[in-house]
Amino acid sequence: MADVDIKKPESGQSFDASSGSVEVEIEWEDDTEGFDFSDLDNARNYDIVLMTGTNDDIETVKQLGSNIDNEERSFTAEIDNDLGPNGYYFFQIYTSFPNDGYTIHYTNRFRLTGMSGGTSTFTFNDGLFSHSGDQPSPQWNAGGTALKVETESFSLTYTAQSGWVRYAPMQPNPTFPVTGTNYSHRHETSDYTAYTTISHFPDAWTTTTAERTYSINSRENTAPVNSYPTYWYPPSSRVSSATLSDAKKKRWL
Repeated sequence: MADVDIKKPESGQSFDASSGSVEVEIEWEDDTEGFDFSDLDNARNYDIVLMTGTNDDIETVKQLGSNIDNEERSFTAEIDNDLGPNGYYFFQIYTSFPNDGYTIHYTNRFRLTGMSGGTSTFTFNDGLFSHSGDQPSPQWNAGGTALKVETESFSLTYTAQSGWVRYAPMQPNPTFPVTGTNYSHRHETSDYTAYTTISHFPDAWTTTTAERTYSINSRENTAPVNSYPTYWYPPSSRVSSATLSDAKKKRWL
């Protein structure tokens, strides 16, 4: 999936704003593996927002860049030291695409020191500024954008693909009558390794299957309904009372 591949800031970096402000460099690349709506050549612009919080509770601190040209691959964010308290922050990169498509990516968390701002101006818990760890997972929405797919992508075996969007061939039209008595795999299978810990990012977002080039005719099934159990019946009609044999009756007398 061709998309935003963030290079800076790096994980664990710390920036000192005690002089009044600090500049943080943000860099990203176009991950050109595969081709779909999120190729950055198709992007309209970027918006960059300073964030804080946990991966489940992401809070906005301040928008620092808007309508950045899609040809840009970097942005210098200037952070005033009265913007918030010392703690951990990260950036959100919101990429806009035609027809309401978008992707949202988050940079690594970094630490700001020398900050003099308080937390009273924020509506969220100030404890969110102390959360470190991996950044939140990216999000995307193709919107009404039609995916541009090279037809060769559907002929590439699934196991040879490594992009975020995978491609599958068209579902074949079954022949009539069916004469086979044994089955075989039409496509090779692949080995897999099970995750031993929670994965931060998925290996693939989705699979796109080639559209059918044939039509399917169907009609109503006019076969009569069979008896049990394809229609409702009272349970009492299937239950009989328990009885004791003569031999067992003697045991209770």
